[in-house]
Amino acid sequence: MKNKDASENLGKIEPRHFFSLRHAETDWNHKKLCQGQKDIPLNEKGVLEAQSFASSSTNLRIDCIVTCPLSCALQTARLIHQVHPKASFQIVSELSECNWG
Repeated sequence: MKNKDASENLGKIEPRHFFSLRHAETDWNHKKLCQGQKDIPLNEKGVLEAQSFASSSTNLRIDCIVTCPLSCALQTARLIHQVHPKASFQIVSELSECNWG
C-alpha cells in the first residue's frame, strides 16, 4: 500500500499559532534580581505593560491562556484574559520558575 503524500493531509490540519509571553515588570526585575519562585507582584510599570499588550492583542485569536500561579504571571494573564474573555484560562503550577533553594 502506498503512503499518502503529506501535502494531501495539509488541508485537514487546522493551522495554529502559539504565543509565549513572559510576565510584565516587577520591582525585582527592575532591580535585576533573580526572583525564582519568590512571589513578587507586578509593579506599576508592569501593570501598564500588561494592559498595553492586552489592548494591542485584540486582533489576535487567543483561544487558551495558560499561566503559572506566581502573581506576576497571573496578573499579566488575567489582564490579557479581560480582553479575551472567551479564551479558556488555566493555571499550571509546573510552569513556575526554577526553585533556587
